[in-house]
Amino acid sequence: MSDTTNRLSRRQLECLAGVAALKSSKQIAVELGISPKTVDNYIAEAVTALGATNRRDAASMLAAGVDPDKSHVQSPRVEEGPGPEPVTASLPQPVTRTSMRDFSFLTGPKRVLLILVGSLIVVLAIGVSVVAAVGMIAIYERAGNDR
Repeated sequence: MSDTTNRLSRRQLECLAGVAALKSSKQIAVELGISPKTVDNYIAEAVTALGATNRRDAASMLAAGVDPDKSHVQSPRVEEGPGPEPVTASLPQPVTRTSMRDFSFLTGPKRVLLILVGSLIVVLAIGVSVVAAVGMIAIYERAGNDR
């Protein structure tokens, strides 16, 4: 991991990845399950840590592997001899979420359960409506017989 990414927390990297993907703070917040204000705070801290002038510059610096102290692009480190492969900095991939209108994320038993629960709710609603209607008719007829 480069010096640039060592300066940032996982959340700061995730927020900068969203900025690099041209997403708004609100969109990033929805993806990460945090508030837009928290996203703005993470981005501001990252901008300061990287010495960037704004959020776009910070995302660009991170993507390019710029070391703010040396102000140049770092090439990936290559170690000679046997050993682990060098680690290069990369932005986390943005999380893709499905729309709540699209139930393709539900598979097998979960889909069946959702259908059963939905059907049960509809049946109960109809039952309550019928009972209420019958009760109103009975009250109306009783009021008519009392005259």
